[in-house]
Amino acid sequence: MSLFLLGTILLMLSFGVHIVLWRLVIRDRRILTLLAIFAITPVLVILAGIATSTLPALDEFSMESTFRVALFYGAFSLVYVVIYSGLESESPTLAIISYIASRGDAGCIDRELSDHIMTDDGIGSRVDLMETSGLINLKSGMCTLTPKGHFFAAFFEFAARFFRLPLGG
Repeated sequence: MSLFLLGTILLMLSFGVHIVLWRLVIRDRRILTLLAIFAITPVLVILAGIATSTLPALDEFSMESTFRVALFYGAFSLVYVVIYSGLESESPTLAIISYIASRGDAGCIDRELSDHIMTDDGIGSRVDLMETSGLINLKSGMCTLTPKGHFFAAFFEFAARFFRLPLGG
């Protein structure tokens, strides 16, 4: 069995366990659960294979080969977890597009969109979190940056200029 094939099989088994558990049980700490699934599944598969003698090909793997499979599996598992965390959280851009699409071909008035953004749970909670963490102040209908918020704004502006990226993402 090639190293690539073994790593891919372990990834697919872990992904399968992930899908089954997500369908049966909803966890509060999804990222930690996902990390645990991708850490425990290959260990259980290999132990079960050794115990039942269904993985005799493992005898021919050297430490170097085992390290390569572990590196391949670990890298792809972590990439998947990072991508999944992005998919799991609500995207402000997706929320805006979905809202406008729900209004039909005529679209919506910009004030209506602004009101929706501030009352949307995902976006509104993000604004609340920014206020709680001390990045912004919301007073008298005005939103202003705190000194901490100014620091991050300056940092992002510097990074955007340095990497020649448009401001705002």
